[in-house]
Amino acid sequence: MKNKAVLISAIAATLACICLAFGVKGFWEEHSAGSEYETLLNAYENSLISTNESIVTEIQVENEGIKTTSEALEAISTQTTKFTTREDLDFKALQERNPDIYAWIEVPGTKVDYPIVQHPTDNTYYLTHTIDHKEATAASIYTETYNSTDFEDHLTVIYGHNMKNGSMFRTLHNFEDYDFFEKNREIIIYLPEQTRHYEIFAAYTYDNRHLLHTYYCEEPDSFEKYLDEVFAIKDMGAYIDHDIEVTGEDYVITLSTCVNSGNSSQRYLVQAVLVSIDQ
Repeated sequence: MKNKAVLISAIAATLACICLAFGVKGFWEEHSAGSEYETLLNAYENSLISTNESIVTEIQVENEGIKTTSEALEAISTQTTKFTTREDLDFKALQERNPDIYAWIEVPGTKVDYPIVQHPTDNTYYLTHTIDHKEATAASIYTETYNSTDFEDHLTVIYGHNMKNGSMFRTLHNFEDYDFFEKNREIIIYLPEQTRHYEIFAAYTYDNRHLLHTYYCEEPDSFEKYLDEVFAIKDMGAYIDHDIEVTGEDYVITLSTCVNSGNSSQRYLVQAVLVSIDQ
């Protein structure tokens, strides 16, 4: 009996250690979620600083009357074409890191500022993998092969996890606040050859149906019926701007993430319509 009790105690201790290990692993993954994307962004922003510092030197040399850095920076503001911005993202370098990177998304007012990927054969791959092919809870911001990578589909769905540390698509839930929704309406998609500007017209909780399987959005009449459903939503927590006209001929992006309650049967969606393209 004594040996049996010792064995049971040993098994219980082992299970406790395993549970603790999984708990620590889960905590660490949540805490560090999106860290490699921050590293990528920091490296990019450091390159901006380096670029701008060289511009400062160049302007100081070109303009004898400019003696201080502050004067040089003021001069730069009048020479915006010399600044490097998100529009100058080095997609060649990004695609050398991962050829599945094809775009970059920025949602001003939130922390959403990430590359977008699409796996050529496995639509679930980036649900569990980062851009560096590591299995991680945060995974990636991605689209599925039901969408093209030129954003010329009438409805493009972009997926991202709702991470507790605020990374990935977590801050899309900022749009649940009406004042925030009213003041923040822009989404920018950067592609190698163009920048696409979208205006947000809807933010709401929806069920978890697969939009691209449920609605045939490439036929204008069918897409129009889907849009009619969106504009007819009456949920108290839904914000729909009826002053923005969206038709079956327009190009809409839908950002999809999990709801804060963790209800697996629901998704939180933020939708925006294309308003301009910079070549």
